[in-house]
Formats: sequence, C-alpha cells, structure tokens
Amino acid sequence: MALVLWGMRWVWPLQWLPGWMVLLVGAWALLELAAILLTPQRWR
Repeated sequence: MALVLWGMRWVWPLQWLPGWMVLLVGAWALLELAAILLTPQRWR
C-alpha cells in the first residue's frame, strides 16, 4: 500500500494542472517533434 501511495505522489499534482498548461506542453512537444522530422539535417 505504501508503494502505491509513493507512486501516486507523482500523479497527484498532475490533477491540479490547468487544462491550458497541459495543452501548451502538448503543443510544444508536437512542434518539437515536427521540427525534428522536417529538418533531419540539423541532427546529422
């Protein structure tokens, strides 16, 4: 039981994040992924 509570302490703060922050991080991740896929020469 203690192990479950220890793991939940990482998930719990995520429930308090505002929706716009989640969308902002998600959009940034998509933009980074698109930049990597569209400009492979930058990583070679």
